[in-house]
Amino acid sequence: MIGAVIIIIKVGNGNSLEPFSIPTNLGVGFSAIMFGSIFSILDFTGTGVVTTVSEEMREPKKNIGRSIVYAMILTAISIIPATYALTVGWGISNISSFASSPDAGIIVFEKYLGPIGAVLLIIFTINSYLTNGVSKATAIGRWWYSAASDGIVFPKRFSKVHSKYKSPYYAILTWSVSSFALDVIMGLYFGPKIAAFILEAGTGISIIIVHIMANTSLTLYTRRIDRFHFLKHALAPAFATVISLVVVYFTISDIWSKWVTHPNPVNDAYFASFIITLLWVIVGGLIVTLYYSRKKPNVLINAGEFDVENTRV
Repeated sequence: MIGAVIIIIKVGNGNSLEPFSIPTNLGVGFSAIMFGSIFSILDFTGTGVVTTVSEEMREPKKNIGRSIVYAMILTAISIIPATYALTVGWGISNISSFASSPDAGIIVFEKYLGPIGAVLLIIFTINSYLTNGVSKATAIGRWWYSAASDGIVFPKRFSKVHSKYKSPYYAILTWSVSSFALDVIMGLYFGPKIAAFILEAGTGISIIIVHIMANTSLTLYTRRIDRFHFLKHALAPAFATVISLVVVYFTISDIWSKWVTHPNPVNDAYFASFIITLLWVIVGGLIVTLYYSRKKPNVLINAGEFDVENTRV
């Protein structure tokens, strides 16, 4: 944040509102911009990690919402100025070469903040990746642990807690090993850069679809328990869902058009990632829901009703 402010000040007359506008003369379609938003959404995924430790929080129904709002605000404060600083620092007239540069951020920071600024950026970037990994492990480990504890999908061994650290170590280790194996296989086949884009595209789409499903579930659930409030439980979720559907639609359009007009292994992989995501999230989710609603309805009814100490929340 401090580095971004310094860069913006040093740019001086190079500052402009142009980075906040949609270009009309660069051949960049709206669908391509929506496809790009899939990757930017991943910058905010860590803000919801607090929901995965709700079983251990005091007054979770009140504090989780506050925590997410605060996290979103802080994330926006740190990301938006930094993104703008890199844009104007690189030069708006030369921005077409920004994406093709392997170390654009380091170049900008070194230009305006010297070698020390570049080194600090590298350190903070590495730290961000490490903390992101911890956040993902925490979130997924807790999800799998909770599902296993409720008897949904995962076997009971995933609900094991480490005797010393009290963490769901079995779930965390299983996810870490499987995720590492997938990353290595994709990286060896497509190369690290393309593999990252393909995996992130699938992840971004799945996150959006899951949030759409959560928005719908919130409306239906609050009506069922007679706590429905139109603004909070219908209008706000519906607005978020509409925006999400727009992003998904144009992303699908972009992936489909590239797959049809420019068939190659990379576009094939993007398309396959999209199809697998849809099957995994939507079809898989429907199959699991139908199975438990018909075969084990009590499991679904009681899911998430108890905290880590087996106390009703």
